[in-house]
Amino acid sequence: MSKHSRNIACKLSELSVLDALAEPGLLGGAIRDPESWRPWLAFLAAAFGLPMDDGQLEIFRACTGRAVAPIAAFQFVWLVIDRRGGKSFVMAIIAVFLAAFRDWRRFLSPGERAVVLLVAADREQAKILIRYIQGILATPLLASLVENVTADSVDLKGSVTVEVVTRSYRSVASRSRAASGPIC
Repeated sequence: MSKHSRNIACKLSELSVLDALAEPGLLGGAIRDPESWRPWLAFLAAAFGLPMDDGQLEIFRACTGRAVAPIAAFQFVWLVIDRRGGKSFVMAIIAVFLAAFRDWRRFLSPGERAVVLLVAADREQAKILIRYIQGILATPLLASLVENVTADSVDLKGSVTVEVVTRSYRSVASRSRAASGPIC
């Protein structure tokens, strides 16, 4: 990894998912209508244990029935969302954030790659997810992190891969991964 790439990776790792979504040159470039994303921003603040503004806190309370916002990131999140609710796109945003904005190298053995794994319900859903991931990574800065693209994965600088598989015990059993998110 070049010195320039290390500097970019270092600076990206200092950003929260909300910071990255607020920047059009980063994840924010993938958001067409920021106003419609208010509920998702509240969800992401809660899921990552980030401070919430008054609007996010109001949405969080209305959706969860909880009075107090979380102060730490969740290890698992279960969402019940109907069709066309944006689940796949949000999971792609989270996957790209975890891959591009976190440095996993200290956890890796020489030659190993961190894998951010998304599990799709079927092949069609897997294709949609991989296209979302490629689209999110299309901003000039994030595109500079892409090393290789295949039909089911995107390799990024920093020894990390975002991979999409279809749900199957064989596809996810005994695999090491930095993060995973099922889509069912």
